[in-house]
Amino acid sequence: MEQEIAQVWQKVLGRDVINASDNFFDLGGTSIQIIDAHAQLASLLPKGSEVIELFRHPTISSLASFVEDNPKPNLGSEKTRRRAEKQLSARRRFRS
Repeated sequence: MEQEIAQVWQKVLGRDVINASDNFFDLGGTSIQIIDAHAQLASLLPKGSEVIELFRHPTISSLASFVEDNPKPNLGSEKTRRRAEKQLSARRRFRS
């Protein structure tokens, strides 16, 4: 997890090496760059995670711990996911 986060940070910050304990903002990162990093990390972050989580966890190690402590739900196969979406949609229509 730390390696994947580090790769995004290196790209966003234009750095070759970043240590797991380095603070994003101490490395010169800006709020605009953290929004970019959030977008690139979206597939790794727990569902519904907002940009504020990157402000709360400004180091690679702290962000990796947050992700590992709050894993994304396992959506299973594509077929299972589509079936679940259809069921949810039907429930919403029924409640309306």
